[in-house]
Amino acid sequence: MAASPSKQIRRPPGGRFLPFLPKDNLTWQADEVIRSINDDLARLLSLPAAEFWSIVRSDDSLHVCLDTYLRYKRRVYDDFREDVEGASALSQQLARRVFMVLLRMVTPRERDPGGPPREQQAQLLYDMWLLDVPKLMDVAVLYGTHNRQLTRTFLSQVFSLQPRYLSDLASLAPLLAGNLAEVAARCGAAAERALRAGAAAAGEQVKELRDAVDYLRDATVTLAAFVSCYSPAAAALLQPDHGAVLCTLAVVHDRLLPQLSR
Repeated sequence: MAASPSKQIRRPPGGRFLPFLPKDNLTWQADEVIRSINDDLARLLSLPAAEFWSIVRSDDSLHVCLDTYLRYKRRVYDDFREDVEGASALSQQLARRVFMVLLRMVTPRERDPGGPPREQQAQLLYDMWLLDVPKLMDVAVLYGTHNRQLTRTFLSQVFSLQPRYLSDLASLAPLLAGNLAEVAARCGAAAERALRAGAAAAGEQVKELRDAVDYLRDATVTLAAFVSCYSPAAAALLQPDHGAVLCTLAVVHDRLLPQLSR
């Protein structure tokens, strides 16, 4: 029997893996999507290494599936976090399988016979954008709290396999510092305008302020999780521009937080 329109699975053209969209965090509305991704990843993980890597190389829908999960999966500090903490068994199983696919991508050939040689594996990860620094940060914030040791193992294997990610991390630091400084300045300005406007006219300023605070919260918690799970990242982030990231975070802490507490 054909599925009803409301239950149609959004199968991507030319691929077998569904993307994970923000609405899929509402597990009671997305069971079929989550089950489909779950089943497809389970089949992928059951394959011998040569077949696993053949799909990794050729199926762009897998790349999109993993990328969208890391990007859109609700963090435990997000609004409605009870939906995360009380996630269904199916959703928790999906979280584990996403992680295991990522972990298998960085597992040495010696422990997963049939995979590509180390140099080729490192090149595939980097050149096909299977992993990048933002994705690694997403992994840290999604998995580091509840499974820190395994997350540390994953990140250590990534940077050992492909040292270019450390260079990318160092290159990202000035941009990150600039973004943090810009958002902190906007946040402070919005807070001042909200205070001057009074309760009746502060709606727009409060919305702008909330958006800025959400960004700062996401950035700082993600950075903390990343550095906690992979401590060499701290050195890579501090080297460029004489520690601009740390200086910017200090300004946020010392100047912005007291202002917001008003």
